[in-house]
Amino acid sequence: MDPILERYQALEDKIKEYNPALDAQRLFRAFTYADNAHAGQLRKDGSPYITHPIAVAEIVAELGLDMDSIIAAMLHDCIEDTESTHDDIAKRFSLAGVLDEDRQAKQRFPVEEIEVAAIEDHPANVAYSMDEDGIKSLAESIRKDGLTDIPMVRRKPDGGFQMLSGHRRKAAYALLAKDDPAFGRMPCRIVEGVSDDQAVTLLHTANYFTRELNVIERAKATQALGIQVERMRAENPELKGVRTAELKAAIIRNQPGRNVSPATIKRQEQTARRVEQGLTEDWRSEAIEGNLSDTDIATLGAMDPDAQARLYKEKSSANAGKADTSKLIREAGGPGAEAVGKLVAKALKTLRKAAGAADGSAVVDASQLDEIERCVRDLRTIAGSK
Repeated sequence: MDPILERYQALEDKIKEYNPALDAQRLFRAFTYADNAHAGQLRKDGSPYITHPIAVAEIVAELGLDMDSIIAAMLHDCIEDTESTHDDIAKRFSLAGVLDEDRQAKQRFPVEEIEVAAIEDHPANVAYSMDEDGIKSLAESIRKDGLTDIPMVRRKPDGGFQMLSGHRRKAAYALLAKDDPAFGRMPCRIVEGVSDDQAVTLLHTANYFTRELNVIERAKATQALGIQVERMRAENPELKGVRTAELKAAIIRNQPGRNVSPATIKRQEQTARRVEQGLTEDWRSEAIEGNLSDTDIATLGAMDPDAQARLYKEKSSANAGKADTSKLIREAGGPGAEAVGKLVAKALKTLRKAAGAADGSAVVDASQLDEIERCVRDLRTIAGSK
């Protein structure tokens, strides 16, 4: 099956899980309309543009929203990026109210040039690094190639502006303006009527994909979305049963149109906790600089501080690079460290498969039980060999 059609079919199946009365013909007409309208258009990564509307529709479906919302998500870029008209889509799919709201929302984000000095930094941005060398490099890139991604600001009640997405770009413009007054003003996308909580959400979701974050920063970006998650649950009681990681993933995917899984969210937050709570200062710095893998961090986190200190001294004496450092960590973790990881992963996979019943119950057959018991026996053997 064509990959696009296969993805559409998966979306349809997802909706039927919570809406058995799905009007499949209407949904398929919306998909076909969007696919034809965006024919020949590509995303920056070279993939067909239709993958973006499908991704947005998938997010809406994951939140269990109604059919009009899903179809509006599927068609949301047709008016702006194709020859389709508001009236044509409203007539075909009876979405006049939804599309009017979407059109008005797009009109709320005009681009204007604003005095850089007049834009206030957002206090939540302190979670992210603003290294001087990185700003200089970005400034040179902007001087040479121009601004490729327009920053986002919100208009404050007093008429001033506060940065939401683009703190590093603002700093780069300020640096360039010292030599060239032309950089004293920066084009910005202005968002009106954004609450303090919504501003924090926009800031963190934008940073998640538009900045190169270290392990701590990336986890903080998702942890900060807890405010938005609680607000969503308060507004929609049906979301109380949805896992926090799933809601965070949906929020992130919805903002920049990228894909991130709940499992990735959980892994990143878990790794950040290990770095902050389980590593010595030297190893913490290595992790933040991106020199350690998740497996390296987990192995180090299982060691006591003295063992970590000895290992870091050995690493420094050998002037070990990234690959050699990982090898040292694996060896220091004991002969079974790597095997433990594989066995745990295998046992967890078996358990997840057993717990896949629709009613949430866990049904373990004899072969699965044998597999789990074998993993446990092997783990005990490894533990006894240390």
